[in-house]
Amino acid sequence: MSLTLTPNEAAFTAGRDVDDVQRAVDSGVVEKRTRTVRGRTRRVFGRSELRFFRVVAGVEDDLTPKGRRKLYEAILRPRGSRVSVGPFEVDLADVDRQIEGRLGELQRIKRSVRTGPDGDPVLRGTAVPVHLVAALAEAGGTDEARRAYPSLSAADVEAAAQYARVYPKRGRPYPERSLKRMLRELALPDEVFGEPDPEVGPREVRL
Repeated sequence: MSLTLTPNEAAFTAGRDVDDVQRAVDSGVVEKRTRTVRGRTRRVFGRSELRFFRVVAGVEDDLTPKGRRKLYEAILRPRGSRVSVGPFEVDLADVDRQIEGRLGELQRIKRSVRTGPDGDPVLRGTAVPVHLVAALAEAGGTDEARRAYPSLSAADVEAAAQYARVYPKRGRPYPERSLKRMLRELALPDEVFGEPDPEVGPREVRL
Protein backbone atom coordinates (compact mmCIF):
# COMPACT_ATOMS: atom_id res chain seq x y z
CA MET A 1 0.00 0.00 0.00
CA SER A 2 1.40 3.38 -0.99
CA LEU A 3 2.01 6.00 1.69
CA THR A 4 1.35 9.71 1.47
CA LEU A 5 2.40 11.46 4.66
CA THR A 6 2.70 15.09 5.64
CA PRO A 7 6.12 16.40 6.75
CA ASN A 8 5.13 16.09 10.43
CA GLU A 9 3.74 12.58 9.94
CA ALA A 10 6.88 11.55 8.07
CA ALA A 11 9.13 13.01 10.77
CA PHE A 12 7.24 11.13 13.50
CA THR A 13 7.28 7.85 11.58
CA ALA A 14 10.97 8.15 10.76
CA GLY A 15 11.88 9.27 14.26
CA ARG A 16 13.41 12.48 12.95
CA ASP A 17 12.95 16.20 13.49
CA VAL A 18 10.59 17.81 10.98
CA ASP A 19 13.26 20.42 10.12
CA ASP A 20 15.62 17.60 9.07
CA VAL A 21 12.91 16.14 6.86
CA GLN A 22 12.19 19.48 5.20
CA ARG A 23 15.89 20.28 4.81
CA ALA A 24 16.51 17.04 2.93
CA VAL A 25 14.06 18.18 0.26
CA ASP A 26 15.22 21.80 0.19
CA SER A 27 18.84 20.69 -0.30
CA GLY A 28 17.92 18.42 -3.21
CA VAL A 29 18.92 15.17 -1.47
CA VAL A 30 15.32 13.90 -1.47
CA GLU A 31 12.91 14.40 -4.34
CA LYS A 32 10.14 16.93 -3.82
CA ARG A 33 6.68 15.40 -3.98
CA THR A 34 3.47 17.39 -3.64
CA ARG A 35 -0.25 16.82 -3.50
CA THR A 36 -3.04 19.36 -3.98
CA VAL A 37 -5.76 19.25 -1.34
CA ARG A 38 -8.64 21.73 -1.45
CA GLY A 39 -6.71 23.99 -3.76
CA ARG A 40 -3.57 23.99 -1.61
CA THR A 41 -0.34 22.32 -2.73
CA ARG A 42 1.35 20.46 0.10
CA ARG A 43 4.63 18.59 0.39
CA VAL A 44 4.22 14.84 0.98
CA PHE A 45 6.48 11.85 1.62
CA GLY A 46 6.26 8.18 0.70
CA ARG A 47 7.83 4.91 1.81
CA SER A 48 11.12 5.51 -0.02
CA GLU A 49 11.62 8.75 1.87
CA LEU A 50 10.77 7.08 5.19
CA ARG A 51 13.28 4.33 4.47
CA PHE A 52 15.94 6.91 3.70
CA PHE A 53 15.31 8.95 6.85
CA ARG A 54 15.44 5.83 9.03
CA VAL A 55 18.65 4.61 7.40
CA VAL A 56 20.62 7.85 7.66
CA ALA A 57 19.61 8.55 11.28
CA GLY A 58 22.82 8.67 13.28
CA VAL A 59 25.16 8.44 10.28
CA GLU A 60 24.03 11.46 8.28
CA ASP A 61 27.07 13.51 9.27
CA ASP A 62 29.35 10.76 7.93
CA LEU A 63 27.95 11.18 4.42
CA THR A 64 28.46 14.04 2.00
CA PRO A 65 25.37 15.49 0.29
CA LYS A 66 26.39 13.54 -2.81
CA GLY A 67 26.69 10.35 -0.76
CA ARG A 68 23.27 10.91 0.81
CA ARG A 69 21.76 11.45 -2.62
CA LYS A 70 23.31 8.20 -3.91
CA LEU A 71 21.92 6.34 -0.92
CA TYR A 72 18.48 7.84 -1.51
CA GLU A 73 18.53 6.85 -5.18
CA ALA A 74 19.54 3.29 -4.25
CA ILE A 75 16.62 3.10 -1.82
CA LEU A 76 14.31 4.68 -4.38
CA ARG A 77 15.05 1.94 -6.92
CA PRO A 78 16.10 -1.12 -4.91
CA ARG A 79 17.24 -4.35 -6.54
CA GLY A 80 16.03 -6.87 -4.03
CA SER A 81 15.65 -6.58 -0.26
CA ARG A 82 19.10 -5.05 0.29
CA VAL A 83 20.79 -1.93 -1.02
CA SER A 84 24.38 -0.84 -0.61
CA VAL A 85 26.34 2.34 -1.23
CA GLY A 86 30.03 2.21 -0.45
CA PRO A 87 30.45 0.75 3.06
CA PHE A 88 26.72 1.04 3.81
CA GLU A 89 24.48 -1.98 3.34
CA VAL A 90 20.81 -1.71 4.21
CA ASP A 91 18.33 -4.48 4.98
CA LEU A 92 15.11 -2.91 3.71
CA ALA A 93 12.95 -5.61 5.33
CA ASP A 94 14.27 -4.63 8.75
CA VAL A 95 13.78 -0.93 8.00
CA ASP A 96 10.20 -1.61 6.89
CA ARG A 97 9.46 -3.42 10.16
CA GLN A 98 10.59 -0.34 12.06
CA ILE A 99 8.45 1.89 9.85
CA GLU A 100 5.36 -0.30 10.31
CA GLY A 101 5.82 -0.12 14.08
CA ARG A 102 5.90 3.67 13.98
CA LEU A 103 2.91 3.82 11.62
CA GLY A 104 1.00 1.66 14.09
CA GLU A 105 1.90 4.10 16.86
CA LEU A 106 0.73 7.02 14.70
CA GLN A 107 -2.63 5.30 14.15
CA ARG A 108 -2.97 4.63 17.89
CA ILE A 109 -2.41 8.33 18.61
CA LYS A 110 -4.99 9.34 16.01
CA ARG A 111 -7.55 6.89 17.44
CA SER A 112 -7.16 8.48 20.88
CA VAL A 113 -8.62 11.71 19.49
CA ARG A 114 -11.97 12.63 18.00
CA THR A 115 -13.43 15.81 16.52
CA GLY A 116 -15.37 17.89 19.05
CA PRO A 117 -18.63 19.78 18.42
CA ASP A 118 -16.76 22.94 17.44
CA GLY A 119 -14.51 21.06 15.01
CA ASP A 120 -11.43 21.03 17.24
CA PRO A 121 -9.81 17.75 18.31
CA VAL A 122 -10.60 16.47 21.81
CA LEU A 123 -9.42 13.39 23.68
CA ARG A 124 -11.76 10.49 22.94
CA GLY A 125 -14.30 9.92 25.69
CA THR A 126 -13.93 13.48 26.96
CA ALA A 127 -14.60 17.07 25.91
CA VAL A 128 -11.04 18.14 26.74
CA PRO A 129 -9.21 19.97 23.90
CA VAL A 130 -6.12 18.05 22.84
CA HIS A 131 -3.95 21.07 22.12
CA LEU A 132 -4.80 22.70 25.45
CA VAL A 133 -3.65 19.59 27.33
CA ALA A 134 -0.49 19.49 25.21
CA ALA A 135 0.27 23.15 25.95
CA LEU A 136 -0.14 22.60 29.70
CA ALA A 137 2.06 19.50 29.60
CA GLU A 138 4.76 21.29 27.63
CA ALA A 139 4.86 24.13 30.13
CA GLY A 140 4.49 22.24 33.40
CA GLY A 141 4.74 18.55 32.64
CA THR A 142 2.17 15.77 32.96
CA ASP A 143 1.31 16.69 36.56
CA GLU A 144 0.33 20.24 35.58
CA ALA A 145 -2.01 18.96 32.86
CA ARG A 146 -3.57 16.44 35.23
CA ARG A 147 -4.09 19.06 37.94
CA ALA A 148 -6.10 21.05 35.42
CA TYR A 149 -7.99 17.93 34.26
CA PRO A 150 -7.95 15.32 37.07
CA SER A 151 -10.00 12.84 35.05
CA LEU A 152 -7.13 12.39 32.56
CA SER A 153 -4.56 9.64 32.91
CA ALA A 154 -0.86 10.05 32.25
CA ALA A 155 -1.41 8.07 29.03
CA ASP A 156 -4.09 10.57 27.96
CA VAL A 157 -1.70 13.47 28.47
CA GLU A 158 1.08 11.72 26.55
CA ALA A 159 -1.30 10.94 23.66
CA ALA A 160 -2.37 14.60 23.55
CA ALA A 161 1.26 15.77 23.51
CA GLN A 162 2.20 13.36 20.72
CA TYR A 163 -0.87 14.28 18.66
CA ALA A 164 -0.11 17.99 18.99
CA ARG A 165 3.47 17.45 17.79
CA VAL A 166 2.27 15.69 14.65
CA TYR A 167 -0.80 17.89 14.11
CA PRO A 168 -0.01 21.37 15.50
CA LYS A 169 -2.83 23.72 16.40
CA ARG A 170 -3.74 26.21 13.71
CA GLY A 171 -4.11 29.84 14.61
CA ARG A 172 -3.48 31.30 18.04
CA PRO A 173 -1.87 28.81 20.45
CA TYR A 174 -3.42 27.93 23.80
CA PRO A 175 -1.91 29.51 26.94
CA GLU A 176 0.65 27.36 28.69
CA ARG A 177 -0.98 27.87 32.09
CA SER A 178 -4.37 26.59 33.19
CA LEU A 179 -7.01 28.98 34.56
CA LYS A 180 -6.72 27.21 37.92
CA ARG A 181 -2.99 27.87 38.05
CA MET A 182 -3.41 31.52 37.08
CA LEU A 183 -5.97 31.97 39.85
CA ARG A 184 -3.60 30.36 42.36
CA GLU A 185 -0.89 32.78 41.29
CA LEU A 186 -3.28 35.71 41.83
CA ALA A 187 -3.70 34.75 45.50
CA LEU A 188 -1.39 37.56 46.63
CA PRO A 189 -0.30 37.87 50.30
CA ASP A 190 -1.99 40.43 52.57
CA GLU A 191 1.12 42.59 52.79
CA VAL A 192 0.65 43.56 49.16
CA PHE A 193 -2.68 45.29 49.80
CA GLY A 194 -2.79 45.43 53.60
CA GLU A 195 -5.42 43.86 55.84
CA PRO A 196 -8.96 43.69 54.39
CA ASP A 197 -11.59 46.03 55.83
CA PRO A 198 -14.02 43.82 57.82
CA GLU A 199 -16.92 46.19 56.96
CA VAL A 200 -16.21 45.96 53.24
CA GLY A 201 -15.33 42.30 53.03
CA PRO A 202 -12.74 40.57 50.88
CA ARG A 203 -11.48 42.25 47.75
CA GLU A 204 -12.50 40.86 44.40
CA VAL A 205 -10.07 40.19 41.58
CA ARG A 206 -11.73 40.56 38.19
CA LEU A 207 -10.24 38.70 35.20
